[in-house]
Amino acid sequence: MKWIDTTHIKNWAQRRDCQEHLPLLVRKLIRATSDSIKSISFPSGENVLIGGWDGILEVYEETERLPLGLSVWEFGANTDIKGKADDDYTKRTAKPLGVDPKNATYIFVTPRLWTKKQEWVDARNAEGVWKEVRVYDAQDLEEWIDLAPTVGAWLAVKHFGILPSEGIQPADDFWEEWSTGNRLNFVPGVVLGGRSEQSKTLLDKSSSPQIIAVQGNSREEALAFIVATFLNDTQRAEDFFSRSIIVDNVDAFRELMIIGKPLYLICRFEDDSIINRAKQKGHTILVPLGLDRTDSWSDKIILPPLQRDAFVAAIVKSGMTEAEAEELSKKSARNLIVVRRQLDFKRLNPQWSQPENVAIILPAIIAGRWNEDFEGDRKVIAMLAGEDYEAYIKRLQPWCFSPDAPVVKIGSTWRLTSPMDAWTHAARYLTKDDFKRLADAFLEVLTTIDKKFDLSAEDRHKAGWYGIKAVYSQWFRDGLIQSLILTSLYGEKLGLDVPGQAVGWVDGLIYKLLNTDKLDMWRSLDHDLSLIAEASPNAFMSCVEGLLKLDPSPIIQLFDEEPGYFDNQTYYTGLLWALEGLAWMPEYLSRVTLVLGKLSAKDPGGRLQNRPINSLYDVFRSWYPQTFAPLSARIDALRLLQDNYKEIGWTILTRMLPEGGRSSAGHIHKMRWRLSDQPRRHSMEYEEMYSTYKQVLELLLEKFDDSETQFIRLIKKSVSLEYFSREKLLDFLEGRMDKIKFEETETRDKLRELIGHHRSYPTAEWSLPEDVLKRYEKLYNNLEPEDDIEKIWWLFTDNWPPFLEGKSRAVPHSEQAQDLQNKRNDALKAIYEKFGFGKILELIGRVAEQQAHILGFTLANVITDTNEINHLAGFLNTDDKHLILFQAFLQRKFFSESKEWVFALYTDLQKLEYSSETLAKMFLKLRVEEAIWEFIESTQDQVLIDTYWKSVDSNMFFITAESWDFVIKKLIQYKRYASAIYAITHNVEQIATGLIVEVLQNYLKNEPEPNVHLDSYHVNHLFEELEKRGEVDNSIMIPLEWIYMPILGSSYGYTKTPRLSRAMADDPDFFMEVLSLLYKPDADEGKEEVEVIEEDESEALLKRSMAEQAFSLLYHWKTVPGVNDDGTINEEKLTAWVSAVRAKAEEKKLLGIADDQIGKVFAEYPEPNSQMEDGVDTSWPPEPFCKILEGIGTKQILDGFSVACYNKRGSSTRGPFDGGLREWHLVKYFTKLAADKAAKYPKLAAVFESRARGYAEEAKQEDDRAERDRLDY
Repeated sequence: MKWIDTTHIKNWAQRRDCQEHLPLLVRKLIRATSDSIKSISFPSGENVLIGGWDGILEVYEETERLPLGLSVWEFGANTDIKGKADDDYTKRTAKPLGVDPKNATYIFVTPRLWTKKQEWVDARNAEGVWKEVRVYDAQDLEEWIDLAPTVGAWLAVKHFGILPSEGIQPADDFWEEWSTGNRLNFVPGVVLGGRSEQSKTLLDKSSSPQIIAVQGNSREEALAFIVATFLNDTQRAEDFFSRSIIVDNVDAFRELMIIGKPLYLICRFEDDSIINRAKQKGHTILVPLGLDRTDSWSDKIILPPLQRDAFVAAIVKSGMTEAEAEELSKKSARNLIVVRRQLDFKRLNPQWSQPENVAIILPAIIAGRWNEDFEGDRKVIAMLAGEDYEAYIKRLQPWCFSPDAPVVKIGSTWRLTSPMDAWTHAARYLTKDDFKRLADAFLEVLTTIDKKFDLSAEDRHKAGWYGIKAVYSQWFRDGLIQSLILTSLYGEKLGLDVPGQAVGWVDGLIYKLLNTDKLDMWRSLDHDLSLIAEASPNAFMSCVEGLLKLDPSPIIQLFDEEPGYFDNQTYYTGLLWALEGLAWMPEYLSRVTLVLGKLSAKDPGGRLQNRPINSLYDVFRSWYPQTFAPLSARIDALRLLQDNYKEIGWTILTRMLPEGGRSSAGHIHKMRWRLSDQPRRHSMEYEEMYSTYKQVLELLLEKFDDSETQFIRLIKKSVSLEYFSREKLLDFLEGRMDKIKFEETETRDKLRELIGHHRSYPTAEWSLPEDVLKRYEKLYNNLEPEDDIEKIWWLFTDNWPPFLEGKSRAVPHSEQAQDLQNKRNDALKAIYEKFGFGKILELIGRVAEQQAHILGFTLANVITDTNEINHLAGFLNTDDKHLILFQAFLQRKFFSESKEWVFALYTDLQKLEYSSETLAKMFLKLRVEEAIWEFIESTQDQVLIDTYWKSVDSNMFFITAESWDFVIKKLIQYKRYASAIYAITHNVEQIATGLIVEVLQNYLKNEPEPNVHLDSYHVNHLFEELEKRGEVDNSIMIPLEWIYMPILGSSYGYTKTPRLSRAMADDPDFFMEVLSLLYKPDADEGKEEVEVIEEDESEALLKRSMAEQAFSLLYHWKTVPGVNDDGTINEEKLTAWVSAVRAKAEEKKLLGIADDQIGKVFAEYPEPNSQMEDGVDTSWPPEPFCKILEGIGTKQILDGFSVACYNKRGSSTRGPFDGGLREWHLVKYFTKLAADKAAKYPKLAAVFESRARGYAEEAKQEDDRAERDRLDY
């Protein structure tokens, strides 16, 4: 195979590019003919002008052209060959640049023919300076090129303009041809995105001679992937392109494979029977395949679909904008054939669009997508095709495997590969009849009301339980609406034969669909509305606007909530997404704004955060608006909103002012096709953002209604405004103060809070300077009330009221608390001294119950008069805020005066004939300590004593260790077991084991203690402590765990009952006792059911409760019988337990149930985390379990084991496009287990095989889902 001769090379020597590329030619020849390169450096192109040796090479093995070891090279294309050779030799011999001539070969290369080269070589070698001297001229280069046809092809095409006719093409020439388009040139990432694993496999496999098949959508794509993989690998790229050649026929392949040096032979021909011989010759054979070549290539590299983000990034790097790249990704579905066609890389129409083929594809184009698991979908497709569904699919399916496939089948779902491409090439074939069929199909499918609405609102979420299934798939509904979108958007441009104008025709269909007040119809369309709005924005908006005028309106009723599985469900999210999508369109912004405004005003509220008012804000957010409308249009829309929905408008406008600190924003819905060429992010310059803030503020001031509410909201927002806007706002508010009727103290409270907060952090970046705070303080002072009580009342309405002066973080908390209390003392003392005790009583009447303790505590620092104290003591006869106030009064006196003061007051009040029950209230909120109960005991007033211990607070933090037993015993004595548990929880280490057990044994036996909140944490804490101590016998702990099971499991999602679990694993009798509580004799094998007994209602409820606890215990049971605490297995104990359980179960006619439970608990034995060399550890389950499972071998025991193997793995999380990676790993795992157990335990192996098949099915479903999502993304 010869394309280059001496004449070609001699002629090349006359050209300028020869000097630049001669080193590159030699470098390629070296790489193509040597596998022993240690180091190589041959600068080419512009780099030939860099000083130093023209080439340096070191090889491990000698070849005909390459001497062993180090060689240094000089190149010259001059006509005076000898003169150039002499000059270079003399220069380099004098200055060898660090090279030892005795250990290096000197080689001079010329592209000219030098007839006397041998004389020159002999003379130089005679000098003995260099290890050896050589010269390669045009004849030598010709002979060398003959050994490297890949380099010859490259030289012929790139530099001599010769097109080899024998059916070969250099790989780099192919890449340049494939990647070069009219608008841009592809980078390798375009074909490599998301295929790194396949690239690595290709590189790894190609490191040694073998046959490697790569399959893509088309052979061309697979070939591009092969070349791009090596092009992207900087270490192997030059070697690959020096030794690779694309071969188009068998004859050329035969000539190339006899070359002695290993090549990369890329086969671009059909007959692959010859390639095995090439491998034996030491070549690497790369075979690109399209989808049409599936035969006889079992071990091929299959290219997955291109990953969206990587593809977009590569297209951007190739020269497109991000918005253009995203649109291209969506419209082409990242099918490279379609991509290259849409970018004018190739202009040939696809084969399927030829007149003789297109009729098969038209029904699929009209439908867009469908799911053949739905009978309704199949019937409509049959109608569109005009023939039986199976017959149509039989004709359509072969097109899935064509290189330029118009349709793709993923599991049971079909879709157009690229809807835009399909409609573009099929447009001229679509007739009025086709569009009539589209209209009929659309109305048939979309007007079908979901059958779940035949159920009551309470039962709708259970539709699946009742076997109610949608008639048509959501996939199909989306496809039909998509066809309308494309018709509306591109109908005129494509010249579609639509009745009338395309836009008007689609508008009519959408209006016909939506012009109904049937609520269930709108509910059924929930998931369709965003696409419907995209198909016809005008018809959608007109229908929604019209229906909103009705009362009741079906649009507003969409917001009504119904019961769901885990939360209430509604049917309005599709409506909001539709409106959000249309808000991007400037021409619809005002209409959408008014609709969202009305929805916000009418919104009944609910648990979902996705509310109309949030959609409104997301559209208009000042620093991240999500509409393509300019600022002027946004302000006009906001003005409309404010004029029509005052409160909603004001809320949105105030939210649009700067928020201060960090903010975040989510994305609203964006239409799939309309505006798809626009970037999602609205381009926002700082100038526009600040202009937005400015105009929003102006609109707020224009619409200000002189209300205190709006005044407060503006004050709150003012601190985040820039200086001039804030000054403008403060000037405005100062000027309107006289017009505002301030009826509440909230304005003054908010100002004081604002000022104090900023003065508390004077050095913070966000803190306002003092001169600005003075302006706020002026507003604050202008609002100072004239009434003396109003002036100080704010001190008593909050536990930690803010102060104008702020607070220093350097001041300890205790000092701040004391300072606050001093201010309260001074304020209350001033009122007391000025107005007397009567005014204090007025204050008491005014105080809220939540703050009564603050006033009571402060009064204790002011009131000392005995009569006044006795008056306050009268509050002991109440049970409202007055009692709270006086108990706080006593708390303070207890510390400020002494406990003796309290005891003396008790004595005085006793003389005033207060009852013992009333006097006991004096002590209930005092700190619980020995002195208090010792005094109470000393009164020998049993009523007082009883009342105290029945009601004293269980927050006992100041009791000495010696007194704890006394206190707990007192609580037990008065049957306050909940309080005892609560108290013990906080001091559990101090409490004797016996007392803890006694409290737990009695808690559930007695009536609940009023006003004591006890949750599962407290009970769990006590059980954990008892288990840790290990002092309580099973005979006590097992009954305790049983009765507390519902509480022990309520905060953890599982039952923490270690003694019960171990008892079932150790005692067959106990296990069967539990089983018998849940199952009736002769129960259906493997079917769990709670026993229902027709007897006394209370007894029946008790049995049901017992059965439910038994179910919970069995469900969470993971303690495997026969397994020691260290994980070792006592086979004898295990076998004995199983035998005993099965014998007793047979007696009770529960053998099938028992086998099921045995299988389930066996599956709980831990699977090892360690991996064997092949990636799967097959040591599980251990031999003793295998023997029993295989030996018993009943369906129940094997099914129980299988089900538990599945259930114990729980749910999983995965990336949106991960597919079934997790499940495929489990397929491999269970397949290995089955193979390992097959010979010895065939029944168990069958279980593992079944599990592997189940996971394979799940994996395929997940792969299909990911693939569908990937194509839509």
